[in-house]
Amino acid sequence: MEKRKISQITFAEHPDQGRKCWIPLSGCNFDCKGCISLSKEGTGRLLSVDELIDLVIKSCKVLYKGEKIKRVCITGGEPLLSKDYFILLINKFKSISVKKFELSTNGYFLDGELLKELCASKIDLLVKLDMKAYTNEIHKEYTGQDNTNVLNAVVLLSKYGSKLHKSGPEFVVRTVYMPDIFGLDEIEKIAKYLSKETKNICFRIQQFSPIHGKNISRRPTFDEMLKAYNVARKYLENVIISTYLPTRPEYNYVEIRADELIDMFKEIDRESSTVIESWNVKYFTMNQILKWEK
Repeated sequence: MEKRKISQITFAEHPDQGRKCWIPLSGCNFDCKGCISLSKEGTGRLLSVDELIDLVIKSCKVLYKGEKIKRVCITGGEPLLSKDYFILLINKFKSISVKKFELSTNGYFLDGELLKELCASKIDLLVKLDMKAYTNEIHKEYTGQDNTNVLNAVVLLSKYGSKLHKSGPEFVVRTVYMPDIFGLDEIEKIAKYLSKETKNICFRIQQFSPIHGKNISRRPTFDEMLKAYNVARKYLENVIISTYLPTRPEYNYVEIRADELIDMFKEIDRESSTVIESWNVKYFTMNQILKWEK
């Protein structure tokens, strides 16, 4: 059975939205210069789908006295490096009563065949598509890859999105605004391209934050974020700007971390606490969860 490396699983409890977990599948076909994810390099514990599901179930026993989660976000790295692993994981979660899913992807491997299969499985899936840049030269310089597949993914999601996700926007396109990498003209090009499909596409412009040694760009000011919003709104009706928040105060977070990466996590916690005064992520190790006997 195929296995993928998992660096950590993050559980969160929201007063209105309920319990949710984020699962990053390690490994990525992009080499984004600003990426700070541990999962980019294929690090973590090697787990089959069944082993991963077992870890999630046992984590729920420890954290929530056995009550199951209802929402799962599959992220990365790039989750679709192995489509078979992703589809099996989704179906296994569905069999243990998970109701809603999110896929966070760079879109490179998103194709019509996969979307047809996901539609046929009758799951409620929101796709969050990361578009690094519209201009191919900028995209190649930043990620090391051509963006043709990513642009095509927007067209495909416009066709299949409403069949996948019934309770909100059909899909979300996210762009991190890095003023030293591209300017407002690139934000405008992205928004204009998205509007060719429909003006109702949800476009989220996220604020870049130079942390963990990733100083490739400065953080855009709030005024610059507002300007980016106004530029995008010329073409799209559903534009959101979001500022960098490594932990959201409305969530109660707990991480299940791979024992093999504990030293790396300690360094991340140390660096993060120097930037964010409230940084204090609670965690268990995977071995602690698997050996729990209460």
